[in-house]
Amino acid sequence: MAAKPRILTTIAFDGEKYTLNRDYAAAVAEAGGLACLFAYDADLKEIFGFADGLLVTGGGDIEPSLYREALNPRTDGIQPERDAFEIEACKMALETRLPVMAICRGIQVLNVALGGTLVQHVDGHAFYGRKKELVHEARAAESSIIYGIFGGEFGVNSTHHQALGRLGAGLAACAWAGDGVIEGVEMAGREFVVGVQWHPEALQSEHAGHRALFRKFVAAAAKL
Repeated sequence: MAAKPRILTTIAFDGEKYTLNRDYAAAVAEAGGLACLFAYDADLKEIFGFADGLLVTGGGDIEPSLYREALNPRTDGIQPERDAFEIEACKMALETRLPVMAICRGIQVLNVALGGTLVQHVDGHAFYGRKKELVHEARAAESSIIYGIFGGEFGVNSTHHQALGRLGAGLAACAWAGDGVIEGVEMAGREFVVGVQWHPEALQSEHAGHRALFRKFVAAAAKL
């Protein structure tokens, strides 16, 4: 039996405990992958020696000085240790040409890692108690990976209060909410480097498109 693709999966840290919402691991497993969790004091070079893909998960806000902005009073949940670790993990994954899937906070980390900026607060996107629901529509650009999975319009959940500003080097917007907030980015010339502002892991058990997004990611990782 072929080995399952090993998906390095980032985790949250509250100063004492590491945590991961089970939905991420379940989505990776359903897609045929193996979610591998790694602590912030791990040696990234050693870890990436056996990795097949990187999944950057959701969480709190990123330290604004990392994208050269002052702190907005509404920015919260900053974890400097996590910021530094995940930014370096994104850079290393891109350098080694691993497939990358970046979710919610993850799309923001990916953008900052590539020199982009964030909008520190947007209204109308923070439906925190409705992660399992499709709360608004998004539209995708033709020829994008997201369009190939979902078509031109599709429903997403929404649990964020920040959004992408100026895009980082190599990223292109490929999906948007009705108010213009970027919902998805991709990187040209890579088989799978995709960031999404919504949480497909919370929807994949009930919605085939969100499940297919994980399957596409894991299938790319399986080719390494």
